[in-house]
Amino acid sequence: MAHDTPYVHEVPFPGWIRPIFCALAAIPLIMGPVELWRGVWPPTWISPLFALVMFAALGAGAGLLWIGLATPACIYRFRRGAFEVEERWPWGRKLTSLPATEIMRIAVQRIEGSDGSPDSYRVMIATVGDREFASRRYRTATEAQAEAARFRKALGI
Repeated sequence: MAHDTPYVHEVPFPGWIRPIFCALAAIPLIMGPVELWRGVWPPTWISPLFALVMFAALGAGAGLLWIGLATPACIYRFRRGAFEVEERWPWGRKLTSLPATEIMRIAVQRIEGSDGSPDSYRVMIATVGDREFASRRYRTATEAQAEAARFRKALGI
């Protein structure tokens, strides 16, 4: 790696998955009120239960829609003494530049697997402003530690 060439690390959020999350969001956002409204209106003693279930469905749909629209794909660029984060959404991008002195720690985080799936690991970069940046996931702690070492080396810390 040349002195002026950055070390680039991509954390993808594939464009093809955005419409899937938005389409999945449409199911509870549309079907929840359509199917449950008859239990809410006219009011009866059971109406609060139907309203609770309907609002839970709306919350689930809103969460899926938020993931589909607001989750960025990130590109991290590490240069000696500088860290750049480029966040990309379908409607634009945001570039954040930080000096390496604002990085508090670069550490490996274990992510426990569920239902018998193996654990995975990622590198977390914590900054002075309490902002954290996560790398993509790795299968082993050794891979994640090697990536963390590359981050530190590229930053010169």
